[in-house]
Amino acid sequence: MPVDDAITLITRSFDKYMLDRRERTEGLGTGVSRAPPPPSHEGPSFLQPSPRIQHLLDLLADRRHLTAAELTQIIEYLMERRHQLEPSGDNSARSG
Repeated sequence: MPVDDAITLITRSFDKYMLDRRERTEGLGTGVSRAPPPPSHEGPSFLQPSPRIQHLLDLLADRRHLTAAELTQIIEYLMERRHQLEPSGDNSARSG
């Protein structure tokens, strides 16, 4: 492969990578490189994560390192979700 063609290929790949990264960071995914959204869940117990939390969960699933602040955001989301799923006043299931 000629050097000029190789540089063009690398530039295009890098531009695509940066665009995808910017979309994920901003939470504005165009659906080109992201998986389709999960089906809508009905009922009051489902708490849809924000695009930011979804991105952090994706990074965590990919075994990426997260900062303490990012982990705190995930923990807060999970605590809120658990609070919605637990029946009110029933802590006996946790202490067993």
